[in-house]
Amino acid sequence: MCGSCFSDDKVEAVTDFSYEYANYVVTIHDVPCLKCRVCGEVLFAGEISGQIEAVADTIKNMLEGNDNGNV
Repeated sequence: MCGSCFSDDKVEAVTDFSYEYANYVVTIHDVPCLKCRVCGEVLFAGEISGQIEAVADTIKNMLEGNDNGNV
């Protein structure tokens, strides 16, 4: 169910996910999601959210000079 409009009408899609960190804008392209057909709200599955967090952590470490070689 959509958290914004409470519709159950969702479709599998891909989207771009962007966030700001330390004066940078980071964009991850083609992220799988469920998109509400009524209002356009984007929902990520738990696994996808975890992968987004892992990418964000890697980029944060790289920008802070803590890169341990993982990408």
